Parts: sequence; structure tokens; C-alpha cells
Amino acid sequence: MRKAVIAGLSCAVFAFSAHAAAAQTSTNPCFAQETKADERLADCSKWIASGQLSGEKLAAAYDNRGSAYAAKQDDDHAIADYDQAIKLNAQDTGAYFNRGTAWFNKGDFNRATADFDQAIKLNPQFARAYLNRGYAYFEKRDYDKAIADLDACIRLDPSERMAPALKAQVIAAKSKRPG
Repeated sequence: MRKAVIAGLSCAVFAFSAHAAAAQTSTNPCFAQETKADERLADCSKWIASGQLSGEKLAAAYDNRGSAYAAKQDDDHAIADYDQAIKLNAQDTGAYFNRGTAWFNKGDFNRATADFDQAIKLNPQFARAYLNRGYAYFEKRDYDKAIADLDACIRLDPSERMAPALKAQVIAAKSKRPG
């Protein structure tokens, strides 16, 4: 259940990459918004190997290929690509968010929260980063931090439907905790 929910949160991740605006008009499968994972994976791999991209554009190709791997539930390859994207563009909020989501899927909540921390530092208005970090804190049983992040998500994006439901789960779990 956990992986399915957090994977659902990452579906909108592509929109947060550094080149989202350009990608929306692109017909190139690596950079186009509506591309199937296998097609994105193949096209991004071609662009990465071509040597024709550098800097932020190469970072976006790695980030997008990482998202294709994540869609195929290959978190290890996804993390490797997000690592490359971050090396090339340390200001890429989406790459930190995406890598955090992959770490979450692997059950490494400490690394997940660290990446969500960085995504929030780069973009304090990023509601989904608060949502995902809140979920990671919930998994770590750090209920107060989870509630604070879920409240931030709700404040930033009142239309987000998952945050109130998760907050209710956190509150219920906190009330059952001995102590």
C-alpha cells in the first residue's frame, strides 16, 4: 500500500523539473509530458549517450529517465539517474523530490526526508514535498513532524485530498502510541 500511495504522488513529478515549460511543447519523448515509460527511457538514454546535451538539459534528461525507471518500479536505476541530475543541477527541485520518492519506496525514510528537506528548501511552496515528507515522518513514527508537514501541505494546496486523510491516520496512530 505504501509504495502505491507514494508512487501516485510521484506521477506529477515531471511537472516540477527545470524544463517543464519547454517540455510541455516538446514532441521529443524524453522531454514531452505525456510519454510512456518505455518510450521515455529509450529516448532519454539516446539523448544522454549522444553527448549533445549539457548542463541543465542533460540534468533534465537524467531526471526524466529516472522518472521512467521509477514508473517501472526500478528505484535503484531511478536513484542513480536522479543522482546524476543533481550533480549537474543542484538547484533542480524535481530531482530531489523524485529521488526522495524513490528512497521512500525503498523504505529508506531518512534519505527520503533529507531529499524532501532539500526540495522544500529550494521551493518552500512545494506542497507535494511537504506531503511526501509528512508521509516519511509518519513511517518513522515522528508524528508531530508528520502533522506539521501535512498541515503545511493543506495550507499550500487546500485541494490536495491525500493530506487530510493521511493526517487523520497520523493522529489516530499518535493517539494509540504508549506514553
